[in-house]
Amino acid sequence: MLAVAAGCSTTPTPTDSGATDVGIDVVDVPMDVRVGCQSNAACAGSPGRPLCDTASGNCVSCTAMPMACNASQYCNTATGACEAGCASDEGCAGAADGGVADGGATAGRCDTVTHTCVQCVTNEHCPPGNLCRGSMCVTGCSATSACPAGSSCCDGACIDTQSNVAACGACGTSCRTANGRPACTMGTCGIGMCTMPYENCDMNAANGCEVNTQTDPNNCGACGNVCPAGDGGVGTCTMGRCGIACAEGTADCNGTASDGCETDTRVDSANCGTCGRACALRNATSACAASACTVASCNAGFGDCDGDTSTGCETPTATSPLHCGACGNACRLTNVATHGCAAGACTIEACAPGFADCDGRAANGCEVNTDTTNTSCGACGRSCGAGTCIRGICTSMCAGARGDCDGNVTNGCEADLNAETLNCGACRNACVAGPQSTPRCTSGACSITCATGFSDCNRTPADGCEIDTRVSPTNCGACGAVCPAGQTCNNSLCVAPCPGVQTRCSGTCVSLLTDNANCGGCGVACTGGTCADGVCRCAIGTDTVGGVRCSGACVDVLSSATNCGVCGNACPSGSTCFRGVCRCSIAGVPTGILCGATCVDPFGDRNNCARCGNACPTGQSCVGAVCR
Repeated sequence: MLAVAAGCSTTPTPTDSGATDVGIDVVDVPMDVRVGCQSNAACAGSPGRPLCDTASGNCVSCTAMPMACNASQYCNTATGACEAGCASDEGCAGAADGGVADGGATAGRCDTVTHTCVQCVTNEHCPPGNLCRGSMCVTGCSATSACPAGSSCCDGACIDTQSNVAACGACGTSCRTANGRPACTMGTCGIGMCTMPYENCDMNAANGCEVNTQTDPNNCGACGNVCPAGDGGVGTCTMGRCGIACAEGTADCNGTASDGCETDTRVDSANCGTCGRACALRNATSACAASACTVASCNAGFGDCDGDTSTGCETPTATSPLHCGACGNACRLTNVATHGCAAGACTIEACAPGFADCDGRAANGCEVNTDTTNTSCGACGRSCGAGTCIRGICTSMCAGARGDCDGNVTNGCEADLNAETLNCGACRNACVAGPQSTPRCTSGACSITCATGFSDCNRTPADGCEIDTRVSPTNCGACGAVCPAGQTCNNSLCVAPCPGVQTRCSGTCVSLLTDNANCGGCGVACTGGTCADGVCRCAIGTDTVGGVRCSGACVDVLSSATNCGVCGNACPSGSTCFRGVCRCSIAGVPTGILCGATCVDPFGDRNNCARCGNACPTGQSCVGAVCR
């Protein structure tokens, strides 16, 4: 990870169910922006954006009302969309940085400025004996109670002045960032994160995140992206996208300012609702009405079963078990585990365990119980003769600790029920083992054997050998062996913890951030360079730690076409390395990604949303590189 310097933007990409950081800042750009709405009724034809923001005249997904978004989101009033992040403490329940293990707070707290979950906002959020400084619960101090090594006593609290924004570099030096969250790195204030849609375009930490990329025509959607102005039109920036100001229902789709807003997007099926949105709904005859694509009729064998016009006639009613022959006609055959559908009629793909379709008629399902039927024991037509069908196996009477578990009468009672893990104590009574353990059968009773370094301290085989005695401070080297106060468990031995942020490597406390012999991890040597922030760095120009050594050469992985992001990652033909990610150009801006030989927009392509091949589920669109 690169060190964060003052003045550098470190805005993270929001994460969602399956979204991946694509390397650049992402803004939520709607495809069907309405201009000049005055009420919610004017937005009724805007899919996913039914509310009117009367201040901007745009149709949006939400307003400042908190109930418009779910608990893990907040309403970004600048974009009118629900974004990943918190709006209140409710959205931080169970957050990893707000639990007891992270300092004693009973629940995550929401920083409503940056919409991120933090450990604390006020002193009341911290346990007794702690104070809230820089969103972290820290130990209190006084004139007679000194702070541990590596921290300073500031206003009654022990603070690491190298990283705490409330006392950065020295007590009383508080970091502030306009429209963002500050950061303190090695005692110097900088920008930790900009609040969307703001960006630090002038790279000056002093004035914070000074640009709103949703509305600034000189930095529209991204820093430096200037919106052009043509004859008869005014270059505008709306929701992070450049355009020409046009009357509602019209647009400049050919990009020629001389003929003005030539397209009627209310009825044009090639530009329905917005330029370039062609109505080509799946398996259907399409049309455009009131700026929205509609289904005129479905093709034979298909149906619009999800009720979502945007997905067309998405369901093959000839083969779908949930909509077999018609929408909503779900297959529910008796004792069937997996249904099929062929030519609009329900079929059997797999029977429920212990049942079979012996008469070959799908209508009555899997009608035979093969666990108990003597004439079809374990399978259709398999007769037990004089034997008995028990759990699908023809069995005979066995003596002692023996069992006829394979159902083969000719080899007798072949199973040793005292020792076999698959037939322990009884046929088909398989011994199971949880993580870090293997099963065993002794005298007809199941037990487990633990892997090296692990123990079953709670005596519950179902969860295996749950304790790693090499690192557990309460079971160090053996169950119940508790390390003294102030010590940790290292390789099954209780040892004193390393000071500050140091880590014990081969018995010695070192800093993984700066130690050339242990750079970023124990035993990771930094040869021919300098260890900075846990990464082996070399000099690029005047920047002594700006490069990474690849095959003996010092390269800038943020722009190298043959070592983009990491050593050896060569960008394909047709793309360039932009901020450490291989990019191709869309409309002259390096925001695309190559999928095969095609340059696609990962922010709006529903078949390649955020990354190649990541298709959005049925009923969702790709908005801002996130399936919504």
